[in-house]
Amino acid sequence: MTKLSLLLTKVHDSVHDSEKMKLQKTYSEPKLYTGGIDIKKWNKLSQKQKKEALSKQWYIRWSVQKPKKW
Repeated sequence: MTKLSLLLTKVHDSVHDSEKMKLQKTYSEPKLYTGGIDIKKWNKLSQKQKKEALSKQWYIRWSVQKPKKW
């Protein structure tokens, strides 16, 4: 019974360790760069300001980590 208990404990720990690994973020949250304006204030901008902001480059930036093999 002791060997079985030890085996079950190892299996339990192994499963929970792998679940923790899955929960760790391997990427950053995406960030939107919006031509120098605060996107939350978009509706308050004039048409000229909107047109100017849209003429600039917009992009999304994020990063991804290479997964570790175990």
